[in-house]
Order: sequence, then structure tokens, then C-alpha cells
Amino acid sequence: MKTKIVPGADISAEKGLRAEDYINSVTDIPKSIWAGFSTIVKHCYDTSKAHGWWAKYDDLPEKFLPELIASKLMLIVSEAAEGLEEVRENDGGVYYTGPPNEHGHRRVVPESEWGEWKFGDLKPEGLISEIADVIIRCNDLAAWLNERFGAGDLAKVMVQKMAYNERRKHMHGGKSL
Repeated sequence: MKTKIVPGADISAEKGLRAEDYINSVTDIPKSIWAGFSTIVKHCYDTSKAHGWWAKYDDLPEKFLPELIASKLMLIVSEAAEGLEEVRENDGGVYYTGPPNEHGHRRVVPESEWGEWKFGDLKPEGLISEIADVIIRCNDLAAWLNERFGAGDLAKVMVQKMAYNERRKHMHGGKSL
């Protein structure tokens, strides 16, 4: 079936519109950005895998996969909870801490000292940093699901979900939150 480009309002599964068609027809976002996003998703997984976070699951029996996925989802929730703590305790801005001292504590590094450090030496902290952790963990899990089960490219599924959301009623028909 050949897929055709249609206006965003006409996007539907019945018409067989692909994510690529949506990108080309409705958004101002260049396709290269979505391709780059797919690369970032894969990089999050590759980094996690290289640091050993997936090694113990290589030979995990199939029956334990739901528990593995559940634990990965809860790690995403834990990052969101850390974001909530940042909202409760700080002003929401990004701040940076240096390496731990002999007692395991990190000190906040003032902006006046940032030039003394190399990129990657300072740890970003704050709400935006925790949101980044949520996204990194989501990307990591999504790439693993795609590699293991062919679950789908997260960037393409996001585009499809955005197309669906654009057609939804205001506040999804009356939800308050």
C-alpha cells in the first residue's frame, strides 16, 4: 500500500499514514531532527549498556521480563520523584556540584568557578536535570524494547502520538488535570 501525504486533520490509521508522512506534511520540524532524536534514544541505551546496567538481564528467562520492565518503569518514576523534591526544596534552576569529597558529599560549585572545570566534571542538579534523567531512562528502556522485541522507534511513535493528540478535544473532553 502506497502511503500518501495528507493534511494533519486527516491523519488516521485507516489511511495508513506513516510517521514520516506526518513529519513531512504537518510539522515544521525537519526530518533530520527526528532522525537525530532516534540517535539520541539509541545513545542513551548504548551508554547504559556499556556501563553494565543491562548485563545481568542478558540471559533473563522470558517469564521474568514483566518484572524487569516494571523495575525500569519504577526507576523512571524515581527520577520524577527526585524532580518533585527539587521543586519542594529549590528554586527550580540548574546548579552544579563537584566530585564527592572524602565523606561522599558534593558541594555546589558557584558559577565563578565553572571555568576551572572540564565539561562533564560537574554534575548538573535541579529540576531540569531530573527531567533529563527521566528522558534518559525512558530512552534507555524504549531502545531496549525496540532491540529486544521490535517495539518500534520511539521518535516515530512520538510523532504518531503527537498527531493523535492534535485531534483530541480540548483538555481531552473535560479532564481537570
